[in-house]
Amino acid sequence: MKLRKHQQEMSDLCDRINNGEPIREIICDVTPGGGKTGLGIIAAKKLTRGFCDKVAVFVPRNTLKYQFESDMIDPFFESDRTIRAADNTPDPSRGLDGFSTTYQGLSSNPESMINDFEKHKYIKICDEFHHISDDGEWEKPLNVLRDLSKLNIYMTGTAFRQKDRISFLPYGDNGYLDRRETPYRKFLTYTRTDALEENAIVPIEFETIDGSGRYRKNDKIISFNTIEHKDLEAALKSDYAFQLIDHGLDKFMTFRKYNPDAKMIIVGRDIATTQLYCDHVNKRINSNSVSSDDKDSVDIINRFKAGEFPVLCGTGIPYEGLNVPDCSDMVALTHIRSISWLSQMTARAVRVTPWKTIARITAPADPEFLQFMSALINEQEQICGSSEEDERNKKGKGTPKHGIEIIQGSAHIPPSAKEKIVREELNLRINRYISEQSTKIINGKKTFVHTESMTRRKILWYRIYIKIGRKCQLKEMTMPEMDLALNLIIDLTSK
Repeated sequence: MKLRKHQQEMSDLCDRINNGEPIREIICDVTPGGGKTGLGIIAAKKLTRGFCDKVAVFVPRNTLKYQFESDMIDPFFESDRTIRAADNTPDPSRGLDGFSTTYQGLSSNPESMINDFEKHKYIKICDEFHHISDDGEWEKPLNVLRDLSKLNIYMTGTAFRQKDRISFLPYGDNGYLDRRETPYRKFLTYTRTDALEENAIVPIEFETIDGSGRYRKNDKIISFNTIEHKDLEAALKSDYAFQLIDHGLDKFMTFRKYNPDAKMIIVGRDIATTQLYCDHVNKRINSNSVSSDDKDSVDIINRFKAGEFPVLCGTGIPYEGLNVPDCSDMVALTHIRSISWLSQMTARAVRVTPWKTIARITAPADPEFLQFMSALINEQEQICGSSEEDERNKKGKGTPKHGIEIIQGSAHIPPSAKEKIVREELNLRINRYISEQSTKIINGKKTFVHTESMTRRKILWYRIYIKIGRKCQLKEMTMPEMDLALNLIIDLTSK
């Protein structure tokens, strides 16, 4: 397994611990989607059955509990370690190399796990540890386990909270995280820039869509001509949300014709609204809904990963830790504008696959989201350059609120956005047609003939020019011209 920068650093730290260095704490700040889970698996592989006996992983959600259990035995990681997803009953590891559980499970029966930590030498891993707040209900039992552990590892993709401090982290007098290392505490940092440079994640192509409409609130009619954050909840109760879904689906379904493993996530705010989105999507393509409250959420997510249905409509779940590398597209219909939530949510689409070069995200064009989007685009432009979508700065969508009646709402989808969908499909069809026509049987084997493809491409474009009546590049074509070219390709491939 080829290790990324931060994973190699963790491996090196484990070697130093095995050689006697008194390191007791490792704090890992890893950009969402950057391979954070691998850090815990590396530590378990290199430090159990020697430095310590077992590893305990604490996570904020049941889905992550089961995901860590399965990742530990994934052949990709070659860990040779097995942990079990545990509840709050005694003997959580049951003879294995450790266990994974939720913070809620710990707080419901802390004595059981404290007793087990007293019997064994543990590595304690706190995943997405930004959920642990000072004086919160999880802090006290975790503090006891902290003192009992041989090593404490804290991992997150967003090492900050909006209002209060994260427990167990060192802060300076200025209120910011103190990243100075000591003989006992080490920091691992893997930024989004690091991940882009190592091709550990793909860049994001945003499309934000504006809207207008009217809604009734407290017996007052409120009109809006452009999306503001205060209008989001109302707008997402209207047809505006479904227009955004349809627009995102248009792009996704075109892309999926040529990349059948591609998947899409639609993020809603509450369970009822998300189910409405799911029902709407099912008119065009199979989907299912899931929330953090679903008892069957793990099964639904596993079926989604396996490709049983290509679109997942989620509430709560499509944030930290949801690991579906095949997710290429997202429609973000949430009103939440916390930077940590937006970072975690958009990262669900950036994991790398052999066929994915970008993640496509459709979202509202409210000022808060545009500000978040601009920061990410500026960052990735330094590594990847800019795309056509980055340059256009389009607009948006929203979320529902109890007691608001939508009277009218509509999305403004620019013509250029519609053109892009047709242009992308035309380009994919051309490349596929040329590839198929340029494959010959040579010595009994199918062989792609490059010179043949160049000749066929010239002939095809000559036929396109005749069809549309002029010579031009694809990006210069009008919508009617692209329609003519597309019909020509369809005719050729249907013969």
